[in-house]
Amino acid sequence: MSEIQDYVELRTIGDSTIEDRKDLLQQVKKRSLSEIEERKAHLQILSHKINWYDGKLDHQVDESFQEYLKRFE
Repeated sequence: MSEIQDYVELRTIGDSTIEDRKDLLQQVKKRSLSEIEERKAHLQILSHKINWYDGKLDHQVDESFQEYLKRFE
């Protein structure tokens, strides 16, 4: 939230802050992309866990989750 305030302040100052605003936006973009990649990794683990549970329920999987995950390395 403070980044939004910083951006608004910089914009209010005018065109002399364009480079600073661009840098700020690039930092936010970089962090956002990193957060997206982290969430994708979490979703993948969740999907594997759900599939592992399905396999346990229908007796097609008898290994531990850690062993099951090795299939995807």
